[in-house]
Amino acid sequence: MVEFLLLLYNGEQEIEILMIFSIIVSIFSMVLDLSSKVFFSEIVDKEELEKYNGIKSIIDNLSMLGAPILGTFLYALFGFSSVVFLLGLLYLLSFLLFRKIEIENHKKIQPNKSIGFIQEFREGINYIRHDKAVLKYFVLVMVLNFFVASSEEVINPGIVIQKYHLPTSIFGFVSTTFSLGVILSGIYIARNSNVKFKKYLPKLFIADSVIMILIGLGSILMNGKHQYIFFTLMLLFEVFLGFITILINVPMTSFFQSKVPVEFQSRFFSLFLFAANLIIPLGIIYTGFLAGKIGPDITYILNNIVVIVIVFLTFRKK
Repeated sequence: MVEFLLLLYNGEQEIEILMIFSIIVSIFSMVLDLSSKVFFSEIVDKEELEKYNGIKSIIDNLSMLGAPILGTFLYALFGFSSVVFLLGLLYLLSFLLFRKIEIENHKKIQPNKSIGFIQEFREGINYIRHDKAVLKYFVLVMVLNFFVASSEEVINPGIVIQKYHLPTSIFGFVSTTFSLGVILSGIYIARNSNVKFKKYLPKLFIADSVIMILIGLGSILMNGKHQYIFFTLMLLFEVFLGFITILINVPMTSFFQSKVPVEFQSRFFSLFLFAANLIIPLGIIYTGFLAGKIGPDITYILNNIVVIVIVFLTFRKK
């Protein structure tokens, strides 16, 4: 970090240093994300986890929409060093806020007797293995990530740009409308904290996949024609996708936060993110290969049919 700032001050911006800096920023972001999940479990009542996770999703997505605009504005006016300075300042502020929360709640949370990292890690893994509910949802999320997490990288550009030949300048509206649905969903969850969304998860999983299937069917039926009519319909469906996705993600996160003991949560969410970051690229490779053979829309439909079958088998009554 220090070397990077010195290079900026001297007017040198070597690509290797920029790459190292990006890796450091990614690590900090991951640590903050993990910390926030564990802190939520420590300072928020279990009954209100969904509400506050919904609020967090609103802030996260507003930040995702606003940060590029603010960064571009600062870069244009004051240069790249101003962006780096602001980023460092924000990380420092986050650190101070986390420290304040930790100090305020230190007396409430009694630390466990230290038994060594390896032993703690084994106990954490054993807990996940033997808690059937946690293990079921953990595996389910990983399987679904394999089949549907590649939409933004493979399916959407494959349909919008390659098949319908729409300009890349408007492709960003797909992500924007999805984020709009996410924000609306976060508001809905925050305003309806008395609703237990977890019990609706099977239906929400299926509804999510049905919408994706409808996008694929619409692409097949229009067959590359009526470009802007199809694109308008797709944007509408993306709003619903964003809305339902948060209705799934927030209860799932809240379930893990309430179910997994606090002393295991940092390792659990680390393992969760590691597995997701491993399975998603594999899903992208698989989906990209299949889309190249049979088309992105047909692949979209087949992947989500598999998802519906998996959800049905997972939640079927004995």
